Amino acid sequence: KTNEEGEVFHDAFCFSCNKYHNPKSVEEAGVKMIEKENRQQEQVDFSQIESIPFRGWKARNITRVTSAKYGVRTELEDEDNVIARYYPITNSGKVVGYKKRTLPKEFIGIGNTKSVNEMFGQSVFEAGQKYLVITTGEEDAMAFAEVLRSKTGDTEYWTPCISVTAGDGSIIKQFKANFEYIQSFSKVVLAFDADESGQRYLEEAARLLSPGKAFIAKFPAGVKDASDLLKVGKGAELKQVFWKAV
Repeated sequence: KTNEEGEVFHDAFCFSCNKYHNPKSVEEAGVKMIEKENRQQEQVDFSQIESIPFRGWKARNITRVTSAKYGVRTELEDEDNVIARYYPITNSGKVVGYKKRTLPKEFIGIGNTKSVNEMFGQSVFEAGQKYLVITTGEEDAMAFAEVLRSKTGDTEYWTPCISVTAGDGSIIKQFKANFEYIQSFSKVVLAFDADESGQRYLEEAARLLSPGKAFIAKFPAGVKDASDLLKVGKGAELKQVFWKAV
């Protein structure tokens, strides 16, 4: 970035602690920044990632169907041990990066992972529908989608469920970057994590929307997020979290 004096400086976002770090803290942490010419022109080859199959995550009760819907790739060890998940990041509907989660919970960005990109799942669901669920984690968005999808004959019905992609600190920035899409839905359910980090931006996000459009989801006591409910088989309770909000 460039400050008012024209000096170039760097900041960084940490997916582990969900915080932005200023130039001083980046330097103190021993991080070396390397300038690359024509950085915006670089094309990242995602072919290796995209050769990884779509698979579910049994421990989280996420099916292969839902993973495939969102374009999430799952890397296995010993045929059934999940070791990594790759969440696509899109801009104008095109994949521009991936967020890789190495279990248990380490994240790295591959390609363009800026918070001005679309939210996770946004390219999957058309704007202007009745309901939209917004979470602060990819697995949480898929957990809601898992319990809210239904099927009649050969037709599947999905409730649009999306997530921020760059941690809780990016909620408002990414919300504003995709405001037109979010605002197009009749009812927007904000299902942020029930912790200090997730709740910090809840009211501000709700105020950005037209009056009467935002609905706040509340999880049962002791439950942090949607994934926590689904992974212990409480899909019915998770569905109620949605319906009690709207």
